[in-house]
Amino acid sequence: MAALKVVADEVRARGTCEQCVAAISARAGVSASTTRNAIRTAARLGLLIVEERRRQGQRNDTNRITIVDLSWQAWIAKGGRAKGGGFKSFDPSDNQIQKSRNRSAYETPQKGYRKSAWHQADPPLNCYRPSRP
Repeated sequence: MAALKVVADEVRARGTCEQCVAAISARAGVSASTTRNAIRTAARLGLLIVEERRRQGQRNDTNRITIVDLSWQAWIAKGGRAKGGGFKSFDPSDNQIQKSRNRSAYETPQKGYRKSAWHQADPPLNCYRPSRP
């Protein structure tokens, strides 16, 4: 899926994807074989067309990938994000805001609470070392 997202980004930017498999897999963070398998599967499903650009007696050009699925093209034209996005919201909920407001209650000692040396601002130097008899 990550490789196909890279292909979709290229199609949005340039109309077709002419990047090599190594470049697509590097941007997607997956292996080259995973990229090839994803493109091959998408082509079998009819989502995209892979045009091989062979050159006689020379090194072949990279394959040209064109997206033909109408719903995928609409998704790309929309900006590449579905409504809802699939990501968690980074805005804190009301519950998290309430907890952050009450956090000061945890930091200030209650009546009858005695701070240990760990909580004191300037702990004594010998609190971490066992004392010798």
